[in-house]
Amino acid sequence: MPYLLLFALGIVLVQFWPVAPAWPAALAGAVLAGCGPWRRGLLWWVCLSLGFAWSAWRIEQRLDSALPAALEGRPLSVTFRVSGLPRLDGLAVRFDAEIEAISPASAHRLGRVGLSDYQRGHWPAGSRWQAQLVLKRWHAASNPHTFAAEAWLVEQDRLASGSVRPGARRLADSQHPLAWLDRWREAAVARVARASEGQAYAGVLLALVTGEQHSIPAEHWQLFARTGLTHLVSVSGVHLTLLAALVAGVTVWLMRRQSRWRAPPRVVAGVAGLLAATAYALLAGWSLPTQRSVFMLWVLALALCGRYPLGVGRAWALALCLVLLLDPFAALSLGFWLSFLAVGLMVWIGSGRLGALSWGRRWLRSQWAASLAMAVPLLASFGQLPWLSPLTNLYAIPLIGSVLTPAALLASVLPGDDGIYWVAWALGWAMWPLEALADVSPWQQAAPSTLGVVLAVVGVALLSLPAGVAGRSLGLWLCLPLLWPPDRAPPDGQAQISVLDVGQGLAVVVRTHRHVLVYDTGAPTGSSDMGARVIVPFLAGEGVHRLGGLVVSHSDNDHAGGARSLWQAYPPDWLLAGEPERLEAPPRPAQQCLAGQFWLWDGVRFDVLHPADASGQDNHASCVLRIWAGGQVVLLTGDAEVADEQAMRERWGDDTLAADVLLAGHHGSLTSSGQDFLAAVRPAQVVVSAGYRNRFRHPHPTVWARYAYWGAQRWRTDRDGAVQIALGHPAGPQLSGYRAGHPHWWRSRWP
Repeated sequence: MPYLLLFALGIVLVQFWPVAPAWPAALAGAVLAGCGPWRRGLLWWVCLSLGFAWSAWRIEQRLDSALPAALEGRPLSVTFRVSGLPRLDGLAVRFDAEIEAISPASAHRLGRVGLSDYQRGHWPAGSRWQAQLVLKRWHAASNPHTFAAEAWLVEQDRLASGSVRPGARRLADSQHPLAWLDRWREAAVARVARASEGQAYAGVLLALVTGEQHSIPAEHWQLFARTGLTHLVSVSGVHLTLLAALVAGVTVWLMRRQSRWRAPPRVVAGVAGLLAATAYALLAGWSLPTQRSVFMLWVLALALCGRYPLGVGRAWALALCLVLLLDPFAALSLGFWLSFLAVGLMVWIGSGRLGALSWGRRWLRSQWAASLAMAVPLLASFGQLPWLSPLTNLYAIPLIGSVLTPAALLASVLPGDDGIYWVAWALGWAMWPLEALADVSPWQQAAPSTLGVVLAVVGVALLSLPAGVAGRSLGLWLCLPLLWPPDRAPPDGQAQISVLDVGQGLAVVVRTHRHVLVYDTGAPTGSSDMGARVIVPFLAGEGVHRLGGLVVSHSDNDHAGGARSLWQAYPPDWLLAGEPERLEAPPRPAQQCLAGQFWLWDGVRFDVLHPADASGQDNHASCVLRIWAGGQVVLLTGDAEVADEQAMRERWGDDTLAADVLLAGHHGSLTSSGQDFLAAVRPAQVVVSAGYRNRFRHPHPTVWARYAYWGAQRWRTDRDGAVQIALGHPAGPQLSGYRAGHPHWWRSRWP
């Protein structure tokens, strides 16, 4: 078993490598170590190297199947099958597609792609189409403390996305088994949605039964986040294990009442539970996470209930290794590790390893252990942990996971809709206590250090041991560094300015020693926005508890689209805007941004340079902010255009406009960054906030070349990720790109 774990360790290590390693070298190392006279002493190295080589080869195969860079943005003739269930998200219908044929043939290895139809056409599940697609390689925003979307795309094998051009032609429906499954799920989703219509938690019920989460409103997601129950509405290994255990228990009870059964009850019950879990996974979409969970359960069951049972620890390790062997990319998924930890603890405790404890005490112990085990990855990934998580899980998992979810599944296969309606009604009542507890704020802190996370993992493993085991008490001490993360606030007289990667938009976080300012909030993105997806997680990861001020330069969607989500999570002490009358439902009255306003924070000065009055509209109303620290200057210009730049020169003069770092106006558009303005600013560094392959083609090549003409080092968020500026540093402004500072093999490469 140790050698099998070493093989798995080799697989996992490669997944977190900065660059894709060469698998032949690792394979050669394994062969040399295994063929020499020293092979007995180096068997551990052979296993580790084989895992390393296997994982590296799978990475090479996956990256080779990506869309060739030369085909980005070109119309491609594609035959595809609609995979999964389409959904209306913002301005488009979005769905996944499995490529069956593509021209040109150089992209023949492309598999699944994410598509958007801005004509909002009808795309039935399992249908086949011939259409013109415009695709681009996988790419996502790259920021500290936020969801690693590119890793998720690679893990899910979605290495391209794009849009469907008008004129798609429907072909004969696919007879692929997964197409039949999708059509069945589409009908099931429609039935559950119809039967539960009007109930407050209809979207949650739909997610629990079919795995479709797109009908859950934002306020319910916030409720689950604040109570530590987000995992409960994502069909995972915990759900499948609970259902399998319930069905197995009922089967044993029935067999004991019927004496004619000759088969061993344990075996029959195990098979019944596994079949129920597999059917549930199919209804939930047979996604990669559910596939892994089903495989894990089958391996665990066979290892524990076979003729030569392995024991809980060995069975769990065997399941882990085999899942990683089949799908090395599972190591990139936080949900995979959470699921394995939770299921492993549930099986370990349920197997009687805790001794002669009552059923109730075993259940309480399992909830405590599961909450403790999941606390480390949750706190490390999201920087927050609800205080009430153990209590809410103790209430919700048995009631919702073990009672209401199986009841909903049973109702969904029975004739009539009354059963679904009453389960939805009961779910609403079951959520009432959680709503009452939701006002208790979660414990939030800055993202911990890597060393703190490693020590905490070891600590949790020790705490999970039975009482009396030597070293168990040390686990608590090893968890303590997780609670004292590094202080990321700059010293007095300096500012840390983060130009976040929010796609085609703008969001800047300015932090002094004791204050935080946000300048612009990015754009809406379908059913969400960049405030919720990027700014709020970034602030949480930085350990920010209070927002000193918010400046919304003007009301364009790509600058103000995330404001509502931001101020719901972080109500600002004050609000300044270029067009205050156009802000939607601000938490407090917004002041008009006017030239001449200024304030001082911790030795850092902020000056408003534009607009001169409130008569400007749209881009001309942009609030231009000058930030000074230690004799160094950053200039934030919003979408100010050439005419506004000229007005600032006339009002302030070239000396005031001179800056070390310029945030390019209007994303590097031709309407901004005029020659005269650049001559006045004379920036040593220019940062452009723009989306990857955006439809406006920002930054414009002429303007991009203009920055180089003036000798500026050029940064762009679509290439560099978030750009961080240390202002007031003794050695001058220090700039760094998040992508370069945090390399990973799964990151999209700049063309």
